[in-house]
Amino acid sequence: MFGWLGAYLSHGVSPGELLLILISAPTLFVSAYWWLFKFQIPFSMSLYEPPQTEKSIPSTFPRGRHSIGVRLRTREVTNLRVVDIRFINLSWLRRPSDAPMDKIEITRIDKIEWGDGIGPEGMKLDPNGVGGFQIKLTPHKLWAAGDYIYLEITFEARAAWSGYLSFEGRADHRARRRSRIAILEDALSGSY
Repeated sequence: MFGWLGAYLSHGVSPGELLLILISAPTLFVSAYWWLFKFQIPFSMSLYEPPQTEKSIPSTFPRGRHSIGVRLRTREVTNLRVVDIRFINLSWLRRPSDAPMDKIEITRIDKIEWGDGIGPEGMKLDPNGVGGFQIKLTPHKLWAAGDYIYLEITFEARAAWSGYLSFEGRADHRARRRSRIAILEDALSGSY
């Protein structure tokens, strides 16, 4: 009648042991979620259409050149040294790989603005060799919890592709945040 629960009870599991199982299993899952997502990913990320920074946009685009805004927010104080932004492919049981530059690449970073109003002074932009950019901050930037970074990027989508826009911040440890992006054939698009 009770499936696996009935099998445990019929083989001598005491009510105390059952209570321990029923309390520890959810606790394990909640702590695993907290460690994987809250602790390991201190950033939130959304896309917007410049110049308005508060309205999110869909993540599906036709082929061609596009300018989008990327809004990043940190949940914890971070001493940021390097920022890397690129397109990547993700699949189960494989390491992430860089998106092919013949399909999609970031061609320009048009604007970098911190929530405290700091601009590109003290920042050095370099292509990272895989279709994105690396932003080096000298001196290091203390990114306060709750503050935003606004990036406006231009990317060229040359073929249909599906993957992620990846933001990696390097400080005391590396942290990444990814946003799903899809490039559709011209005849199928229309959401942007």
